[in-house]
Amino acid sequence: MDERESLWGRFPTEPRINMEPLSIGSSRVGNKKVPGRAAWVVGGLAAVALVIFALSGLYSPVARGNGATSESVTFLVVGDWGREGTLNQTTVAELMSEVAKGLADPPLAVFSTGDNVYPNGLNSSDDPLFERSFMNVYRGPGLAGVPWFAVLGNHDYGDGFWTLCENDEDHANCDRGPRHQLGDSLRRRDERWNMPAPNYVQSFGDGLLDVFFLDTNPWIEEYRDTKWSPWNVNILQAEDWRESLNTLDRRLAESEALVKIVVGHHPIRSNGDHGHNLDLVQNLEPLLNNHGVKVYFSGHDHDLEHLKTEDMGFHQVVSGAGSDCTRGFHGTDSSVFQYPWSGFVSATVRHDATVHVQFFTAQNGSSPVHSFTA
Repeated sequence: MDERESLWGRFPTEPRINMEPLSIGSSRVGNKKVPGRAAWVVGGLAAVALVIFALSGLYSPVARGNGATSESVTFLVVGDWGREGTLNQTTVAELMSEVAKGLADPPLAVFSTGDNVYPNGLNSSDDPLFERSFMNVYRGPGLAGVPWFAVLGNHDYGDGFWTLCENDEDHANCDRGPRHQLGDSLRRRDERWNMPAPNYVQSFGDGLLDVFFLDTNPWIEEYRDTKWSPWNVNILQAEDWRESLNTLDRRLAESEALVKIVVGHHPIRSNGDHGHNLDLVQNLEPLLNNHGVKVYFSGHDHDLEHLKTEDMGFHQVVSGAGSDCTRGFHGTDSSVFQYPWSGFVSATVRHDATVHVQFFTAQNGSSPVHSFTA
């Protein structure tokens, strides 16, 4: 059985592919051709394949013309949703479609803040959970043809059980892991899905917006002793988060976009059940502030939050209310707004370099319960 070197470390797969940072080509998102930064993604044979795919149009971020102008880019943000349509997931999905149809600027994309498949990720790229949790749920008219750009959550890695295959009757055929969500395998099933690598950059609106999609799992120290891998290999220990930090630092510095936004699974600060994440407070928060990032979007805590600290120039938004929300809050530190039940967020980036964010809840429907402009 071959092993693939990846941003996680080693795991069995075929064929042998080396993953290293790469910036490729150009892509068209909306009605403008924009510089493509498909990822700090893959090298070696995979890089050759990805470049060929990108140039041929078979693999590149999905191009859509709905709502993309040189003046604005609108997107929705939802997280912690993949529950086969249960526990309010369908309710939130229907509200997303309704709101999308009513927005002055229809959404160009949906950003997922992770935990895309509960309870512990996909077993293969053909796993029916993807159909039951994504394809069959987000199919309202307001979401038709709108591409999704996603990051990995801890449950996509396999968190949720003491061992990764504990809930699988057929342990011998258990192959759960985050790699099944990456690349073009899921896009063959639903072309809206985009996650070319654990960390990647996507441009929108002819230089208006760069969005940095970040896998925060390797940054979390307590995860490094987990046993989520069925091959008795800790898939999080092998990735050097410091290398990811240095790459993010460089990519943010190189970005010439008018607005920069970062999307990750784990909040830097939160008053939800998980609370502030000291690993990210110490390492990620000052980096984003130094590079003039406007907003950091995350999930993980199953709620909606808007946080702003006095000494940081950027806003923090938790949008992890895509399905089950039963955990409540522990305090109000740095909180501008917090809501404990199901919902999602919309954001519009304008050419005056502002970002207008609105919070929508299942209880209040298509009328936003909170908004701000960064």
